[in-house]
Amino acid sequence: MEPLPAMRSHPLVPLLLLLALSAPVAPANTPPDSARSPVFRSTRPATLGPLYHETDITRELWNSFVVVREANAGDPAAQHQLGLRYLLGRGFSADTMLAALWVARAAEQNLTAAQFNMGIFLLNGWGVQWDPFEAYRQFETAAAKGMPEAHYALGALLVENLVVPRDLEAAAGHFRTAADSGLAAAREMVERIERFAAEEAVRRGEKRDSTSPDVRAMMAVAESGPDTPPDSIPLRTAVRTASPELRSSLGLPPRPGDLLSESEDSIRTAVRRAADAGSPEALILLGRQEEEGRRGPPNPLAAGVHYARATRLGSPQAAQMLAALLERGPLADELKKRAGEPAAKYLWASSLALGFGGALFRHQAYLTEGQAVEQLETSAGTGYVPAMIELGIWRFSGRWMRSDRAAAVRAWEEAARLGSREAEVRLAMIVVAGREKGPELEEALRVLRAASAEGALLADVGLAYCYEEGRGVQVNLPAALRLYRSSAQRGSEDAYRALRRLHDRRRPAEKRYAITAE
Repeated sequence: MEPLPAMRSHPLVPLLLLLALSAPVAPANTPPDSARSPVFRSTRPATLGPLYHETDITRELWNSFVVVREANAGDPAAQHQLGLRYLLGRGFSADTMLAALWVARAAEQNLTAAQFNMGIFLLNGWGVQWDPFEAYRQFETAAAKGMPEAHYALGALLVENLVVPRDLEAAAGHFRTAADSGLAAAREMVERIERFAAEEAVRRGEKRDSTSPDVRAMMAVAESGPDTPPDSIPLRTAVRTASPELRSSLGLPPRPGDLLSESEDSIRTAVRRAADAGSPEALILLGRQEEEGRRGPPNPLAAGVHYARATRLGSPQAAQMLAALLERGPLADELKKRAGEPAAKYLWASSLALGFGGALFRHQAYLTEGQAVEQLETSAGTGYVPAMIELGIWRFSGRWMRSDRAAAVRAWEEAARLGSREAEVRLAMIVVAGREKGPELEEALRVLRAASAEGALLADVGLAYCYEEGRGVQVNLPAALRLYRSSAQRGSEDAYRALRRLHDRRRPAEKRYAITAE
């Protein structure tokens, strides 16, 4: 039995837990306080003497016995409850296949909550064959019965452009229906869609970055919480109030520890380690602090370097912040004033490659492609690690130079020797994508796992590929989907393309599921 994937990356997962952990629904045609279903209420005997209080274990065993009995008798609510108990390991050993079996039986009897949760199982491949298209149909059925959570699910899938073609208007309609029913998360999604649509309207005539609208749309329905912690307050306070997802991307435990273990210095060390490993969120946070002058005078050049690295990793937020920094003018002036420094050469060249030539031109700082190559090679030649990583990317892809993968590997190997974790991750990605086996593959997996724990986005994409293809690990499609989806929500184009590829393999012939490439 494959282990249950960590349930943190998908925006629909909190709804599953909401249904699983909220007050259960009484069996069909039975009042909530019926003696027929003691598992769904707290039974207290009428007595005048001292009460005997069962231990939690005894009560849980009895409740489990009753729910099994009623589920076997065909009660859909008991079947649903039994499925959730198997999923969460409440009274039983966790077993996703049995969980899916019992939830499916309840769904077949038209229990609305079970139909919604069956959609969740199908969408994630938990205990059943992964089928996002049947999941969509289950959500439609539950939504037709007025279930707010199902409307939320349909809204999310109508934005992602993976199961059905993206339809922002229809998505907003589902989110509004869910919001009108009191689902707080849906209200924020309506705002995000409206903001996303407005930003897309601005982008139509002006290319700011290379991130596709599909990835930006996925991020529009990412889980609630700030994209980056505010830097108008101490770093320690900001990070302690961040969402579990953001904390993980910064290389911190999902939940805050004690005050002593999370000092300002220890958090800063973790964030810098995450930035070095390739966490766009950590790079944005460091860039904001440099831009705001949180630990000294404002340093737009250092901020720009962090934003450029995060943009290269796929972060649309970083692209917006770098664009704003370049548009305001001081950064372009700084590039010219400090043109001889490796950091300025790197940022100048990488800004052009990332699609910010217009801003450079407006501030009379435009470079030709040949000049950009020369600037980047000169910077890398001094041992400036960000330039060495960027040069490897250009050589690997053939950007403005002949494609030379061996030269790209040499650039990353040299950066890794200088201590770059991101370079180590890129080298490990080459290994897992190739044919290597044995110790070399094991070492690559070790690097990816360690970097993933520190928030490295590329490491998560690499691990997802390993789970998809069985490279050094057992094939585990749910784990691959979880990592691809969370990585796409963080901005990874590679992860989004992997999701599209996996969806296309199972895509039905029905017209409503047809998605054309943009």
